[in-house]
Amino acid sequence: MIINSKLHGKKCLVFGLGKSGIAIIQSLKASSAIVYAWDDNVNTMNLPLSIKQLLKHPAEINWDKLDYLVLSPGIPLYYPEPHYTVKLAKISNTPIISDIEILYDANKQSKFVGITGTNGKSTTTALTHHILHTNGIHSQVGGNIGTPALELESFATQGTYVLELSSFQLDLLRNVKFGIGVLLNITKDHLDRHGNMENYINSKCKLFANQTPRDIAIISVDNEITANIFENSQIKSRKIPISTNKILDYGVSCLEESIIFNVHDHKGVTTIPLMAHLPGRHNRENIAAAFAVGLTYNLSPQNIIRSISTFSPLKHRMEYIGNIANVHYYNDSKATNAEASMAALASFNNIFWIAGGVAKDGGIEALKPYFKNIKKAYLIGEASYEFSNTLKNAGVEYVMAETLDNAFLLAKNDSERAKGTSYVVLSPAAASYDQFKNFEDRGETFRKIFLFHKEIISAAM
Repeated sequence: MIINSKLHGKKCLVFGLGKSGIAIIQSLKASSAIVYAWDDNVNTMNLPLSIKQLLKHPAEINWDKLDYLVLSPGIPLYYPEPHYTVKLAKISNTPIISDIEILYDANKQSKFVGITGTNGKSTTTALTHHILHTNGIHSQVGGNIGTPALELESFATQGTYVLELSSFQLDLLRNVKFGIGVLLNITKDHLDRHGNMENYINSKCKLFANQTPRDIAIISVDNEITANIFENSQIKSRKIPISTNKILDYGVSCLEESIIFNVHDHKGVTTIPLMAHLPGRHNRENIAAAFAVGLTYNLSPQNIIRSISTFSPLKHRMEYIGNIANVHYYNDSKATNAEASMAALASFNNIFWIAGGVAKDGGIEALKPYFKNIKKAYLIGEASYEFSNTLKNAGVEYVMAETLDNAFLLAKNDSERAKGTSYVVLSPAAASYDQFKNFEDRGETFRKIFLFHKEIISAAM
């Protein structure tokens, strides 16, 4: 838990009582701050008594005596309109801060690596931490990736915080300076909360706002928007480009089987083994970014590659779960919309695709450029009819499988009869709530079905 002695005696209202909000409260209490807490859904939340004792509606608080409003990332700061607590804070000139700000303020002697992008930031964050940790660099990982920032610990000596940052978290930052900032890509997302693409792009660029010429900005130049940021923005730090489709004169290029790099005093080419656990172009972007971070810590390329080869990917994000009869199985249950499934369908040919659930707006229309990689689709859940119309019109073979169990068995049988290397991929492009509690439940069910069939084959041998 982070303790920030500068908050001793300060009056703080914590708004938003999810996982991050609870961690904020615990840190503030440990810091001897005076804490009030509220959430618009407080009446339906199962809160512990220690939190209930702090509840106070914002309308009952004297805002002129309040030192800080501490917001959770899910609270609207600008769009569709500022939350009423944000309006009250602005009227009373009460500073609005976040957990990332509190962490930074308490640990300015440490190094901060901030990683953002529309897609891939969780894997890149976890991989970067793994590379640093396995090479003897004291580091912790948190933020949007799962562990709230204030559940991390202060380092006894210098260390590195590797933080995944959403656009919502970046919007809340004021004074945080990242020694290394990583921007992977930007595509249309969360416009209901940002108003338009320009605002969304600006929120991502806040990652670099407080950097100095001594800091580093690692930016993909494959994405049109991020390439423009690299070329035309007013970033003051040293910029390192990364790419997965061209060899850069300066920077890091991660191609099919090699990494070509020229960063500071590190220059050369190293072979990267084809790894089933990190397939596809999107993972090459993740690897390039993490590799670049490793070079800035003066780690040898060979040691970085060795660490990458021992990395265990995050669950439910193109997670390789094994093979049966030379067919490779991937769990991409986290892909709850079409855009999130693009990486999976772009990663292989000869895909036996399990998709469906509760469809999002637009269905799977955005995936049409990748349909050529699908050998056959197996549709489950409420979205089956909508998805089937799209596939039928595109000439993609499909079957209405209804349930995940049935889809798995059909895909298994068909893929084992196919020529060449085959892939069974659960990448639903839809939410899970029609048949499962959440995407984790869906992914774990897929894994259990796989293990069941794997055991049957092992027992028969």
